[in-house]
Amino acid sequence: MARVLLVDDDQRTLQLYGGILRDGGFLVDAACSASDALSLCQRSLPDVALVDLNLPDMSGLQLLDTLRQQNVRTPVIIVTGFGSCRSAVEAMRAGAVDFVEKPLIGDELVEVVRRGLLPSSSAGYAYGDPDVTLHAAKRWAARVHKILESQSDVRTLSEWAHHAGVSVGSLKATCQAVRVSPRRSLILGRLLRALHGGRRFCIRAEDLLDIHDRRTLASWLSLAGIPVLAGDVGAFVALQQIVTTPSLKTELQRALSGRH
Repeated sequence: MARVLLVDDDQRTLQLYGGILRDGGFLVDAACSASDALSLCQRSLPDVALVDLNLPDMSGLQLLDTLRQQNVRTPVIIVTGFGSCRSAVEAMRAGAVDFVEKPLIGDELVEVVRRGLLPSSSAGYAYGDPDVTLHAAKRWAARVHKILESQSDVRTLSEWAHHAGVSVGSLKATCQAVRVSPRRSLILGRLLRALHGGRRFCIRAEDLLDIHDRRTLASWLSLAGIPVLAGDVGAFVALQQIVTTPSLKTELQRALSGRH
């Protein structure tokens, strides 16, 4: 049975969330401050933590940073009642596995916690690329890989978010945390899916793209710096120019090969 740590200075929120999660089959610990949360982590390491962004003694991001300095690898989900894109990006860069907005009610809360428990939510450390952490690179690559798992071409951010099991806002924050636009990330994922499916089913890769204008494909290939949509998926990742950050290429290669 997974143990969840709730950190929020509002007692009603702790009681409400605690009741929902216990009914959902989780063990729950609660803390009303960052210092209480740190003490609880020393006594009983949680499997996932749901942390409010604004706490009385330090911010949720500062708590996350302190946990990482203490080598606590617990996945942390940042929660706020006043979300902004900037805050979401800061949370993802700090190593949060998700950034969600209140209110979280019933099944939605349970699903957020379950996502935080997935293996791909393990936190990481700096990769060496400016502003790109190992965690952020892994999370971005895992979500791009979800496009390849779709039964049909994923044409919009909403469709991509649905397949990835996250909100559109969280998806955008994931992309911004690695400094790659959601649009470029989606194009890359669609091209990779077409290549992968084409080789698997021995058909032309472009036939798996739901586009009606060949100029669109031509513009994508021009963006990628690749003349034709053909060949090995791994080689395409290495050669394409849609994403050039080495850590992102490495993690995407790992995701494609199943080495998460």
